[in-house]
Amino acid sequence: EPKEILHRLLHVLIPRWPSPDENIKPELYGPTMIVFTLAAILIYQMKLASHSV
Repeated sequence: EPKEILHRLLHVLIPRWPSPDENIKPELYGPTMIVFTLAAILIYQMKLASHSV
């Protein structure tokens, strides 16, 4: 119904506090994999350039 769609659109724009059920603990898998991937790319590029530390 148009009223329900309008109601949902208006409530999307209004921020609300998460309920206790929605309180999910963050995980660090993604940021950790980004760090390891960037380190691997850096090491690979250093080997290609024959750079020694």
